[in-house]
Amino acid sequence: IDRPGELFLLSETAPDQATDTQGGTGRLVRFSYPRFRQMEESVAARGMLAAMTRVVQFTVRTSNGGASSAVQAQLVSGSYFGTLRVPAALGRLFTPEDTRQIDAHPWAVISHGYWQRQFAATPDVVGRQIVVNGTAITIVGVAEAAFTGVWTETPVDLWLPLSIQHALHYRMNVSASNSDLRQPWMPQNGIGWLN
Repeated sequence: IDRPGELFLLSETAPDQATDTQGGTGRLVRFSYPRFRQMEESVAARGMLAAMTRVVQFTVRTSNGGASSAVQAQLVSGSYFGTLRVPAALGRLFTPEDTRQIDAHPWAVISHGYWQRQFAATPDVVGRQIVVNGTAITIVGVAEAAFTGVWTETPVDLWLPLSIQHALHYRMNVSASNSDLRQPWMPQNGIGWLN
């Protein structure tokens, strides 16, 4: 990551009986998508903000009728790669327009390692379709070799736009109040699911 000293992790805490690792009390709160957009707009003049889910395991099938395999995946905002200044090794990465509309862009960026392991580093991987959790997804890019995600202990194979949460049946790492978890999470302010 270029200029890591300029990166900050934004978090909120909610009152709790537990003591956090810095000696304070509270628990970390995940953000809703509307809250993320509000914060993103407020920092737009001075910097960039990205949102992401925790890394989860999804089922992927890479060819028609092929065997399924488990991959480490993460849903991210369109500003994720730009905020981290990660370049593409092949194809392109997500832009903010890729995550503005629910279920509009069923695309994926794959890690360099996954590209090598699963696709033998073939240059025609961009444009290929895979099936993730039963949803057809088109590969639009390959991330640079040095980048495997922000949590080094959990390398990512596949990044997906957070706008396809509903299509992918993503229902993990969430806190909700006054919300319908069966509907798309993006427009619901009461669903905290993003870091």
